Amino acid sequence: MTRLTSGVACTVLLLLPVVGAAAPGERQTTPEPSAPASQNPPVVRATQVRPEPPAQAARTEGPETRNIQLDLVITDTLGGTSVTKTLSMLVRAGGAGSIRTSGTVRRPNGEPVPVQLNLDANVSVTRDQLIEVNTTFEYLPANNPATENVAPTPNTLRESLQVLLRSGRSVRVSQSADPATERTVAVDLMATFQGE
Repeated sequence: MTRLTSGVACTVLLLLPVVGAAAPGERQTTPEPSAPASQNPPVVRATQVRPEPPAQAARTEGPETRNIQLDLVITDTLGGTSVTKTLSMLVRAGGAGSIRTSGTVRRPNGEPVPVQLNLDANVSVTRDQLIEVNTTFEYLPANNPATENVAPTPNTLRESLQVLLRSGRSVRVSQSADPATERTVAVDLMATFQGE
């Protein structure tokens, strides 16, 4: 009786399925143990961001990007009669300009008399928007403003001036007298920003 019980027990044990065993035809895989989060941190891929180029600043009109018109007016007076000569030039701020006018007139006896009107100027702009003008001019007339006849001895006027002007305002920069006659020569100068 004792032998029969042992045999039955062995048979039962052989028929019971093994827990965790793979079914016929399937491959048994063993799951890999997961590592702690602290040992394998997640990999973060850096994305390359191209910075946008800075926007180009718009060009503003500054003192050195403007033109300035110079007007020089010479008033020659003798005996209550005046003759006016005007010279104008357009100069870039920070630049220079020159005018050369010359010729010859003849006396009644045919003798030639030279005449000329010259102007040189340098202009610049200060921080206070004043126009600085450095100018030299030469005035050699042949006609007497009182009689419109050829003068026996033409008088020459040469001047060099450096002044500060406000745009659009005419300023009398000089007034000279002839040492031999009552003749006077007045000079007015105006500088004006263009585009205003």
